[in-house]
Amino acid sequence: MINGDYSKMRKILSKYLYLLPIVMAGFQPSAFSRESAQIDSLNLLLVTAREDTNKVDLLVALAKQFEADNPKQVLEYMKEALPLADGLDYKDGLFYTYSLIGVAHSDLGEYNLAHKFFAIGLPLAEEIGDLEKISSSCGYKGVAFLKQGDFQKGLAWFFKTLDVNRAMEDTSRIATVLSNIGSCFQMQQNYRQALIYYQESLDIVNGLGYRKTEASNHLSMGAAHYNLGNIEMALKLYLEALNLYEQLGDKKNLALCYENLAIINFTDGDGTKALNYFLQALKINEDAGDKYGMIYSYSNIGTLYSEWGSYEKAVEYSEKSILLALEIGAKNELKETYKALSNIYEKSGNISKAYLNYKRYNNIKDSLFNERMSGQIAEMQTKHELDRKEHELEISDQEKQLLAKDNHIKEFRLYMLVVGIIGLFVIGVLVVNKLMTSLKITRGEKHLAEEEIKFKNRELENFAMRIVEKNEFLEQLKSTITNLHTRQEFAPEVRQISNTIQHNLYLDHDRRELEIRINQVNQAFLHKLDNYSSGLSKAEKRLCSLLMLELSSKDIAAVLNITPESVKVNRNRLRKKLQLEPHANIADFLKEL
Repeated sequence: MINGDYSKMRKILSKYLYLLPIVMAGFQPSAFSRESAQIDSLNLLLVTAREDTNKVDLLVALAKQFEADNPKQVLEYMKEALPLADGLDYKDGLFYTYSLIGVAHSDLGEYNLAHKFFAIGLPLAEEIGDLEKISSSCGYKGVAFLKQGDFQKGLAWFFKTLDVNRAMEDTSRIATVLSNIGSCFQMQQNYRQALIYYQESLDIVNGLGYRKTEASNHLSMGAAHYNLGNIEMALKLYLEALNLYEQLGDKKNLALCYENLAIINFTDGDGTKALNYFLQALKINEDAGDKYGMIYSYSNIGTLYSEWGSYEKAVEYSEKSILLALEIGAKNELKETYKALSNIYEKSGNISKAYLNYKRYNNIKDSLFNERMSGQIAEMQTKHELDRKEHELEISDQEKQLLAKDNHIKEFRLYMLVVGIIGLFVIGVLVVNKLMTSLKITRGEKHLAEEEIKFKNRELENFAMRIVEKNEFLEQLKSTITNLHTRQEFAPEVRQISNTIQHNLYLDHDRRELEIRINQVNQAFLHKLDNYSSGLSKAEKRLCSLLMLELSSKDIAAVLNITPESVKVNRNRLRKKLQLEPHANIADFLKEL
């Protein structure tokens, strides 16, 4: 029986429950597929194969056998396939080759290289005009962004993939991308929304034999239930996922099961069993060369040793995680590990290194935010280019239809009247179809816009809470250092750190940046507010934006560097200016503007 004292461990390790299985609907390059041939028979065929397109197909099929757990072997096969496909100008072979190379680099944590090859593969898919290939390309990009921690871009590409899959009515691919959309929401700690998408995916695949997608949903739903405090349900789902992955022989996702089962066992008080599960996961990740998985394994083991008070071991494993994250440029994982290492040093009494690693954590966090903002421009350019090409294809189809109609009229002049009526009917159908297509696109764009607003507001809320956390952390450090003043041997260093902390407590940089971000995100809201009441001051508008984030008076006071009593006074004054009742909820009123 799992006991109820899970909150402490979830707080420490819940960020590592982001070890979610990301699934992709596979492609089938030729008659050779995972179900119809074994590695030995493919290698035998390869020995006698001529230097033609069949050999490219063989190399791609062989690479697919290792896609799940050996990205380095995939790259070996693709090194041979790429020049051959290029020399033959074999478009299908080039698409599969570039895509598999991108997937392998993504699995190795080499995201810049992954995006480079995906950027070549997607135009090839569009040139070929194959919806399955376009779906795969969009999905691959979504997975890579998701693993990087760029959830906004990942979600945008997954919704694009979902539209293509629904156009094809491909059940397997629809279920797959729904699962990955769930992972996007889960990584943003929106667990209830994530469960909705996981369950929708599971409902589709139930009874159809798609065991990989079924296993992925069980494991991901287990992580969501764990974070919601449903420990019994989480354990049940993890064990179901473990059983399915063992049947599939999927070592990569077996490692994820071991990681999550380790956390469950630690929660239940069995630290030894938890460590054993973590080490099993680490061994699988090391054998497969999965650097992304190794980062999490090292971090989890380090956190476990920290809980035991074995700080040297904790630092050792955490630094391994940091070195690997630096090597592959995994900034999101680097950020979390810096924060974990700061906590380890704080617990061990090394205040200077705790503060140093917390600063590193904050710097990475700011860097990730800036990268996401600058990347939105490139994303919009890519979307515009895709829309333009789709429009060109639509125009081409219409021209062909008009030409066919004209030839028909010339050949059957005696039936001009009848043909004219039929032609009008066909044009009417085309207009209706085009209107329906435009309506669908408009709805999709509206949905993406709404999701983007939600993401921006969440980032704004996170930034505001980070100001609160930073000040609380600095106050705590200042209090700890004050207690060290009695020890003369540390007096100069302690005084220097104390002054630095005091300086940071009263800097207005974070608050100015918060105000800039509020103005960027809430331009439409602020415009409505001005129309309703033009007499509001700049400070009152800022208070309205913070109330919209549903921050408490205490948190608002910390963000604005004022007392909670001042916040209460400002709330009352704001109610009067907005002509509200004395006890009216200001946030509810503002949301209805």
